[in-house]
Amino acid sequence: MGSNPIAHPMRSPRLRGGFAQLVPNFMSKSSSPHLYQMYMFCGDSHLRQFSAYGGMDLFSLSSFPGATMKGLSATARGAIGHRKTILALAAAPTPKNLFLMFGNVDLDVTWYRKSILEGEIDEEDFFRQRCDALTAFVKECHEVAEGLVHRVCVILPQLPTVADPHFIQLTAVGARLEERQLIELAAAQDCSHLERCHRTARFNDYISQNVPNDDDLAVYRIDDQMADETGLILPQFVREGAPDSHASSAATLPLWWEKLRAAMPDHTITEELHRHARGQPPGVLPDLDE
Repeated sequence: MGSNPIAHPMRSPRLRGGFAQLVPNFMSKSSSPHLYQMYMFCGDSHLRQFSAYGGMDLFSLSSFPGATMKGLSATARGAIGHRKTILALAAAPTPKNLFLMFGNVDLDVTWYRKSILEGEIDEEDFFRQRCDALTAFVKECHEVAEGLVHRVCVILPQLPTVADPHFIQLTAVGARLEERQLIELAAAQDCSHLERCHRTARFNDYISQNVPNDDDLAVYRIDDQMADETGLILPQFVREGAPDSHASSAATLPLWWEKLRAAMPDHTITEELHRHARGQPPGVLPDLDE
């Protein structure tokens, strides 16, 4: 089970007595009724950083490498199938907050593939199509869940990490294009790292301004915290070693946890002990299976 002390509360001599007394009150079927709570994460490969979650609530993470925000649309064509899979997961009979992280692939891959194969792209229309796909999909998730999705939390794209010397080669592979095609595109369109960071910021601005933040839906971003005064990604967010399109999770994850704190409070055994000592009712620590 690993070395996580939360997974082994009985290992600590200081917890034995208190925890043993706590079990009948917080973990028995006779305790005050409270709902199970699941944090369900779904997204592209950038989502995998959240696998480090160590809280006590039910948790699931489904990563779909190469999946796009546009692919959430009912009319989208694609072989990944993340739309149908997430809808099925949303309908699982457990109350949950659903976290969606898409858009990185749209900006880092789709934009350049469409620019080459279809010609000049209208940026606002590109953003609008993805915003429409997202908002319609969120509505579908609520509908299929029949009240079991309390809130959908949209995690917006992080700033791109690939520096200019590596852009042509890595993007050609991801977009399934020839390098010469991207060289030609870069001669006609600003493909610099700075412009790519600026486009991500504009995309996040667009989504933030056009997706309502309310009790059922919230939008989160950290791109503004990842950038220097010019808008270029700061060095600490770029992984060391070989070029990688994924940011350093050691740098991004603390920012995300801080942003998501209200949507997923950290309920632990220690916190439950403190609540018990203060005479407070239990949090969301789930009952044990029969």
